[in-house]
Amino acid sequence: MKPIFIGGTGRSGTSILKKLLLHHPQIVGIVEGELRVLVDPGGALDLIDALTRDWTPQKGDDAIQAFLNLMADAGAKNTALGVAFRKFLLRLGASPRRYGGLDLASQFGRSFYEARLHQLIGELTYHVAPGRWVGSPSYRLRSKIYETDPLPFPSAAGLIRTFFDDLYGHLARRQGKDATHWLDDTPYNLLRADRLLAVFPDMTLIHIHRDPRDVLASYVRQDWGGDDLIAAARRLGNIFSTWARIREELPPSSYLEVAFEDLARSPQEQLARMIAFINLPDYCFREDELALIDPNRAHIGRWKEDIPPEALARAMVYLSPWIEMYDNQ
Repeated sequence: MKPIFIGGTGRSGTSILKKLLLHHPQIVGIVEGELRVLVDPGGALDLIDALTRDWTPQKGDDAIQAFLNLMADAGAKNTALGVAFRKFLLRLGASPRRYGGLDLASQFGRSFYEARLHQLIGELTYHVAPGRWVGSPSYRLRSKIYETDPLPFPSAAGLIRTFFDDLYGHLARRQGKDATHWLDDTPYNLLRADRLLAVFPDMTLIHIHRDPRDVLASYVRQDWGGDDLIAAARRLGNIFSTWARIREELPPSSYLEVAFEDLARSPQEQLARMIAFINLPDYCFREDELALIDPNRAHIGRWKEDIPPEALARAMVYLSPWIEMYDNQ
């Protein structure tokens, strides 16, 4: 199957675009949350780097263990008690268990998820022994070392590519779909697009963007968005400038930019544009499917009420170039 990656700044429409595209009969993806385990710190892209261009025996071991921990946390079962405890910790201003509620293992099929992960680790290592490095994490019980070889990039990338293809292939069978493409909507796919393309040469990236001022207004409402408009604007400007640099290196056939505002106003037209770009058969989305997005509830132009003029003037130092590029109001 071929991957479709949706990327953005966060709060730009990645989740709703995924929900819309998953109605296509040849696209499969997890319903709840984002994949994350490809591009997040300690994820599959970092694992590939540690086994190829950055390899040392210790880096290989560290990367394997970080990836195993990430996959275990992302795959942990979601429970009512866990949800309640997460809400309690958030109210205290504490950080809850990472990836709480994502439960990738249940979404992909727990036994398959765990067996396929075990197979992948077996393919990437040649021995596991009790032991530790001088810099191993403190107080690790039953400490062990995963022995790895330095791998050529095509070999490591091929193993990772097959791993995710197998997960999504199994998911397609569980959902009864004859899927040819799998879809992920982790926002920072945008900032790893060059690395994703190296691993998945047949990928398509959809960058969904919206007026940066509306993104900024939404950022400070999130527990990850920061508590200061100017600091958030600086982060947002850095994301756009990094994407602009990466985009210069990508072939035009690998990515498509879509305005959230256009999607909200004419969803059928914009989705048809995306489907054609991905080279999938036409699909006429039903009215109940398109009801996922409503221009009256899309908060287009919310920044005019939410951002004080003085703060906006200071934020424009970081946002001006990107407003000119991405203002679709």
